[in-house]
Amino acid sequence: ATIDSLTGCESRLSLLDAMHREIAMVRGTDQQVALLWIDLDGFKGINDQLGHHIGDEVLRLLVHRLGQQIRRSDRVGRLGGDEFGVLLCEDVQPARINAVADRLLAAVREPLRVADGTVHATAAIGVATAPGDAAQADDLLRADLAMYAAKSRGGDRYERFNESIGVEAVAKARLRHELTAALRSGDFCLYYQPIFEAD
Repeated sequence: ATIDSLTGCESRLSLLDAMHREIAMVRGTDQQVALLWIDLDGFKGINDQLGHHIGDEVLRLLVHRLGQQIRRSDRVGRLGGDEFGVLLCEDVQPARINAVADRLLAAVREPLRVADGTVHATAAIGVATAPGDAAQADDLLRADLAMYAAKSRGGDRYERFNESIGVEAVAKARLRHELTAALRSGDFCLYYQPIFEAD
């Protein structure tokens, strides 16, 4: 349960457990931990066009590359599908976070040699820190909100979590919920506005 069977990196469960431990260790100190949530841009296209066996090979190669960009004290885990988390545990300063995020993006960008040729990929990364952005491990997962912000700006970049991203995400979720409820209860009416030539 602690190892992802496809890629060999940590499982989501194991990474969450590590986050709980690391956050407990820095609580009450001036230290912090950071989670970098990595999502591949357009990975569905790789699976659909080249096949799932190539997609799986891409994920295995990428995990190997991600592991080369971090320290021994840091962790790499698969959060699900084509999403990975990199947990930075020591000397977590803004400059180091930015440097690691840049290295991770560059590592993903490098062409991937697979059985059927070469695959090109990019990623969007969201960054959140504890205790700065999150008091506990589950809150640290709001790095995914920053990742979605990076994806909405075209991908192949990283974004830091901030309160405006959080407020925007909550507003969008509320709007989706209200629209779904309105559709189910028949609150929408369809009107036609005819267009006439004034002459």
